[in-house]
This record gives sequence, structure tokens and C-alpha cells, in this order.
Amino acid sequence: MTKFYGRQFDRIGNVDGKYLAIMVDGVPASWEARALHINSLREPYNAYEFDHLPTGWHVEVSEVAPGVGQPGGRYRFGYSTVKVGAQRGRIA
Repeated sequence: MTKFYGRQFDRIGNVDGKYLAIMVDGVPASWEARALHINSLREPYNAYEFDHLPTGWHVEVSEVAPGVGQPGGRYRFGYSTVKVGAQRGRIA
């Protein structure tokens, strides 16, 4: 993933959220391109740099759709982790 989208990502909101915005050339996406609600202005901002995907992460890249009167258009990625139960072979 870092090969195609770079190493820098950021997030507005709690650190345990499931979406990160892709920073192009180290520049954060505008509020409008993220199509975030104005109430998100009070949320924390965090920036991250990855050398590689953490083990167990599965990623889906998507374009932010227009919403709440904002045009959207920036790319973001959603991630999930898969944990396999050792005894039952279940996915949690």
C-alpha cells in the first residue's frame, strides 16, 4: 500500500477509528475534501507514517463521497484486522 499511496496518513477523530486519510506529498486533505461534518472540528487530529502495513491489517482504498454540503474527492483507506481463534478456528 505504501508503494502506491505513500507513507503518510492522518485521521480526524478518535484514534480507534477505522478510516485514515491519505496525505499527498505530506499535505493533509482539506476539510471539504474529507466531507466531514462541522462537529468534527472539535475532534483530535493525528498523523501517522507507515513503513509497511501492520500484520493482520486488510485495507480498502476509496474516494470520499460528497456529503454534508462538502464536495469530498480525497482518497482514504479503511482497515480491518482479522483475528483467528486458535482453538476453534473462528474469525473474530
